[in-house]
Amino acid sequence: MKTTVFKSDTQLRKDVIAEIERDWRFKAAEVGVAAADIAAEIAGTKGVANELTVHTPDRAHPSDTELASAVRHALKWDVNTPDEKIEVIVRHGVVTLKGVVDYWYEKTCAAECVMKITGVSAIDDQIAVLPPPVSDTDIGATIDKSIERRIPLAARHIKVHVKDGHVRLTGNVQFYSDRRHAEKAAWTTEGVRSVGNKLIATW
Repeated sequence: MKTTVFKSDTQLRKDVIAEIERDWRFKAAEVGVAAADIAAEIAGTKGVANELTVHTPDRAHPSDTELASAVRHALKWDVNTPDEKIEVIVRHGVVTLKGVVDYWYEKTCAAECVMKITGVSAIDDQIAVLPPPVSDTDIGATIDKSIERRIPLAARHIKVHVKDGHVRLTGNVQFYSDRRHAEKAAWTTEGVRSVGNKLIATW
């Protein structure tokens, strides 16, 4: 069992930067995802707000036409993304995603898929989630059961609130990984329109 680590914001920032600088994944195509993952793994981190945009050198930057083709190809081969429901617009390296999907995880996976493509400088995710009609009670019960299966020890400390398909997770968990598992349990549930993860992690 880990012991609690207390760090000042300054020290935590230094630790995160040091790990990012030495990590092999830290390249233009994956910088956003890698940086967030690294930050989450540092002892003392309680949450990560990833607001990075990627700027690539001109010599490695594809044209908008090439980028649009790469995005369409990536969405087509991502098994979690209904590519036929998604419209792609690329302008100066900024990828705009439009369309309507059934599940929150499909919206999330589409953005994550595009984020990994070299040349993408930012993503404007305008995909709407219009899930099949499911009652808030059923959504909450399904999420509760999924969380219990994934993280049984942490499940009793997590509260699931659902209103009109919009889910909010509250409570305190020990590990940041518990926070991520609970969120994934929510956004892979049928009927969920959005997920607000308000869980506080000790680690």
